[in-house]
Amino acid sequence: MRFVYAHFPINASIANNNKSIEIRNFLGEKRVRKVDLLEGVTVVRSEKVKDELVLDGNDIELVSRSCALINQVLPFSLRIPEPHPFPI
Repeated sequence: MRFVYAHFPINASIANNNKSIEIRNFLGEKRVRKVDLLEGVTVVRSEKVKDELVLDGNDIELVSRSCALINQVLPFSLRIPEPHPFPI
């Protein structure tokens, strides 16, 4: 997984013996978001690529569910708000 940002750099720290991740400064927010990974899944920071996390585990379903947990914690949508059809 990679962090993609334009202005506010996303900071992530790996905690609890590579079993959880804490995400800070998402869209400039002060809130710290913590995700506990599922059993058997570990996370490490990639040494070759900047802003990349590598999730590792034996069960592909648990690894992909852990990726989904990280995505669900970050509330971002590319949906463009449409104007109301009737003026208020």
